[in-house]
Amino acid sequence: MGNLQNEGTTSHAQNNIIIMKNTLFSIAALIVIILVSCNSPKKADSKTTADMHTSENSLDWHGTYYGVTPCASCPGIETELTLTPDLNYIIHKT
Repeated sequence: MGNLQNEGTTSHAQNNIIIMKNTLFSIAALIVIILVSCNSPKKADSKTTADMHTSENSLDWHGTYYGVTPCASCPGIETELTLTPDLNYIIHKT
């Protein structure tokens, strides 16, 4: 009976160690998650310049464009669109 009692005590002690390890692991994981989630995003350096590329200055968009829009009751609607460098447009439909 002495052996049975020692084995039960050892098993109980091992269970306590496993529970303590799991608890410590859970607490450590929770701390890491909190620290990572509370990390504030880095602010842009005020000395860096913004990218000045826009569709207006990086593309040659001004010019005259032609196209035909499909039409159920006619052969199509011919359209001419002229985009000017001063940000205006002229459209003709026939």
